[in-house]
Amino acid sequence: MHEITYKLTRDELRAYHRAARDRMQRATPYRWWERPTVRWLALAAASFVFVLVVDRTISAAFGRPMEFLEFLLGVLLGVVAMSATLWVFYYDQVRRMTRQDGPILGEHTLRGTSEGLTISAAGVETRYAWPVIEEITEDRDLLLLWIEPGVAIAIPPSAFTSPAKKFEFRQRLEALKASSGLPRFGSFA
Repeated sequence: MHEITYKLTRDELRAYHRAARDRMQRATPYRWWERPTVRWLALAAASFVFVLVVDRTISAAFGRPMEFLEFLLGVLLGVVAMSATLWVFYYDQVRRMTRQDGPILGEHTLRGTSEGLTISAAGVETRYAWPVIEEITEDRDLLLLWIEPGVAIAIPPSAFTSPAKKFEFRQRLEALKASSGLPRFGSFA
C-alpha cells in the first residue's frame, strides 16, 4: 500500500480548475457544431444580423443613419459591461464554492493498493477501482488522476518532500494501475 496525506489550498484548487479547462480545450470536439471555427462563424453571422437590426432600428427611430462612432461606442460599452458582470459573478462563485474546513480543502489521505485508490477526508471516504482512473498526468505543479475527461483527483506538490518523491509516487501508481489489468492467478481471463 502506498499512502500520502495532503491538503489543497485555494490557489491549488484554482490551478486544478485551470488544468481541467486546458484539458477540455485540447479535447477533440464530439460533433461538427462544437468545433471552434464553426462556433466563430455562427457568432460572426449572428453579430452581423444584430448590427443590421440595430442600424435599421436607429435609422427608423431617429430618422437618420447610425454613425459609426455611436455604434462602436455602444458595442465597446456593451462588451465591457458584459465581461465585468461575468467575471464578478465567476469570482464570487469560485470564492463561495468551498469552505476552508470542508472536504475539498480539508486534509486528505490517499491510499493506493492493487485494487484501486481510497481517499479519506473529513467525513468522507471514496474508493476508485483502477479502471476508473483514465490517466495520470502532471499539470500546473499538480499530480492529476483523471476520472472523467474534465474531472481529476488533484494532489498538490506539498504532499511530497521533493520532485523525486512525486515522480516515484506517480510511477508506483502507474505500476499499480497497469498491474490491475493483468489476469490474476487462478483466473480464466
